[in-house]
This record gives sequence, C-alpha cells and structure tokens, in this order.
Amino acid sequence: MNSILVIIVTYNSMEWIDRCMESLYNSSIGNDIFIVDNKSSDETITHLKANHKFSHLVESEVNLGFGRANNLGLKYALDQGYEYIYLLNQDAWIFESTFDDLIRTHKKYKQFGILSPMQLNAGSKKLDDNFLLCCPKKMLSDLYFNEVKDVYETEFVMAAHWLIGRECLQKVGGFSASFPHYGEDHNFLHRANYFEYRTGIVPSASAIHDRGLRVESNKVTIEKLYLEAIAEVSNTNKNLILALFKQPLKLVILGIKIRSKDCIFNSLRLIIRFPVLISNRNKSKLSAFLG
Repeated sequence: MNSILVIIVTYNSMEWIDRCMESLYNSSIGNDIFIVDNKSSDETITHLKANHKFSHLVESEVNLGFGRANNLGLKYALDQGYEYIYLLNQDAWIFESTFDDLIRTHKKYKQFGILSPMQLNAGSKKLDDNFLLCCPKKMLSDLYFNEVKDVYETEFVMAAHWLIGRECLQKVGGFSASFPHYGEDHNFLHRANYFEYRTGIVPSASAIHDRGLRVESNKVTIEKLYLEAIAEVSNTNKNLILALFKQPLKLVILGIKIRSKDCIFNSLRLIIRFPVLISNRNKSKLSAFLG
C-alpha cells in the first residue's frame, strides 16, 4: 500500500507555491503530490510544470471550489491504495518531521480519523490566529506547564493541514456537494464524528499557514453565516426537525438585529434548499460524494 498522498488545490498560487512544494520534497517521509488547479488566471500552471515534481495535475476548466476539487484527489487516493491523505492549502507548508509526527500518533491512536499539526503563522513566532480558536483549553494549559499529551481532541480544526486515515475516508466519503466554499470542513468533521471518528491536534507536530491578516467584508461574513446554517442543517449528529426550524429563524433574527436584508433573504434561500440539504444529509450516512 502506498504511504501518503498530498492534495493541494491551487488558485492563483504564485505567492506561495514554491515554499509549499519544496517543503514536501524535504519531508522525512516520501509523498506523492496531487494538484487540482481551480482555473488560475496567473502563471500557476506554467510555473508548476516548469519547476516542480508532482504525481498528478488536474487543470480544471472551471473553479470547482474547495470541496469538489479535493474530492478528485480523495477518490484517486482510495483508488490507488494510499494509506494516508494529507490536505494542504496552497498558502501552507510543512516541516521535515511533520508527516512523521502525525503518522506515528495516528498509528497509536486509531480512533482519530483526522489529525492536524500545530498551525503556526508565517514567521513561526506564534500560533495562527484562527487555529488558536480551535485549541482545547486543556491543551494550552498542558503546554504551559510542560505536561503535554500525544494528542488532544477538538471539535473543529481548519483543513489547511489535515492528515486523514484511509479507513476514515472510506467510511466518511468526500466533501459534501452542499458547500461551494466555507463550511465543507465543518460538515466533514460532523460526519466523521457520526461514524465515531475523532478529530485531534498533535502538539509534537507543527506546520505553517501563511494566511496573513484578512479583513472580511460584510458580504463575506453574511455568506459565511448562511453556510454555517447549512452546516447545522446538514449535521447528522443533531436533530433535523429542530435544525430546520431553528436555522432560518436564527438568520431572520440576525438580519433584523444587524439590519441586513441579505441575511433575511438567506433565510428564504436556506428554506428553498431544504430538499437538497436533506438529501445530502441522508447520503452522509453512507460513504458519499466521491462519485
């Protein structure tokens, strides 16, 4: 069985791609690289072909979004017999021992279907701000007192750095088609939990996420709230009837509070999508979305 397939979804990645790719070449554990380009308009494709080694490159004619693009690599990983899959953002990179630390931990704690390293900022001087929000308080306390465990369970961690075990992927399937972008990682972890796989952070492993400071517009923030509502309706661990009632109402109340017509419109948009969301939720109880 092959060891590890790294999946990178690229879109106008020239700022980061060299650092990302070179880190994989320097890993202590050999890896194959599967790239899906989401119709970049810069020199990403030309640069990759001229300067880098990879096992597979898909040049999509349309922007597939995060989930659908990754699903191409996830299906390939299962078909080709890879033991592990690593989802790596284009603006992220690993250290020499990252894979070794994660795989060693997974072999010891098989109940963890998804593992993340500690995700640092580009300067390696502090934890990534969003990653810090994912860290269990117990882990941060143990780190301070130097009493660190091998792995800590968390409800959520961003998919910039995910090690997924083959058995987990076979059981959970790929990313749901309900999410064009944002929310699909939450949904995947909800479904993993449904199949009794846990999500963990490994303190001995570290990696970089060079996201920088991003200020979101109100439009993006409102769209994320809508996708969070989709994630809650799609969550197989929660009561469907309650979610169908609660999530549209939550959007309406929020829309009135912040005086946003878009938020209220999204409540209707959510209700219209209920049949598709329920269908995809039911598919989530099987190994789904990989074609």
